[in-house]
Amino acid sequence: MAAALLGTAGLLHAGGEGWTQDFDAAKATAAKDKKDLLIDFTGSDWCGWCIKLNDEVFSKDAFKNAAPKDFVLVELDFPRKPENTAKQSAETKARNEALSEQFGIEGFPTIILADAAGRPYAKTGYQAGGPEKYVAHLAELRGSRTARDEAFAKAAKAEGLDKAKLLAEGLAKIDAELHAKFYQAEVDAIIAADKDDTLGFAKAKTDRAKEQEEMAKAMAEQKKQEERLKPFADKFEAFR
Repeated sequence: MAAALLGTAGLLHAGGEGWTQDFDAAKATAAKDKKDLLIDFTGSDWCGWCIKLNDEVFSKDAFKNAAPKDFVLVELDFPRKPENTAKQSAETKARNEALSEQFGIEGFPTIILADAAGRPYAKTGYQAGGPEKYVAHLAELRGSRTARDEAFAKAAKAEGLDKAKLLAEGLAKIDAELHAKFYQAEVDAIIAADKDDTLGFAKAKTDRAKEQEEMAKAMAEQKKQEERLKPFADKFEAFR
């Protein structure tokens, strides 16, 4: 199956054999083999920390032998050298950009750990210490997914505040940055079960909505200001 996945790649993977660029195929394999996804958002030909992570961890036998036991390895590359960008199809570039937006990637390298359905539970990046230490780091993060699933399974059998507490326990195991985008169903379930907002999720959601509204207003005002100043900026450029 690994060979079939590798056949879909447009570039030589920075991590070498065992990686795929086909996200959908990786999810299918993960579901079939009961594994998680390790998704590497990388700039393989320009990002210094990405190259360092590959050289110190991904290219080492200790990683190659251990990581695939628990993860399907996915490399989503954002090269800059013309000879490498030319090797990527327009479809691949568009898909990688879409996945970057979907997972909220803000820098490289970003490593997303996700379950077989593609729902992330942890985010990491370069870690010093070599492949053995990195594999242990991944195992610790994967343990948070196991704890998440156990808490959510118990919550499915509970009601009221007990249900809310178990769901909150599961969320506490997950990177908080991921809650709003990927765990909104659980947040809403907590609010519905916790009628008195004992856990404070309803208030937090309201506060977050207010912050987002204020941010949107500020951005709109900034855009208006830029539009008002544009004629003066254009005149200034004309005289330069």
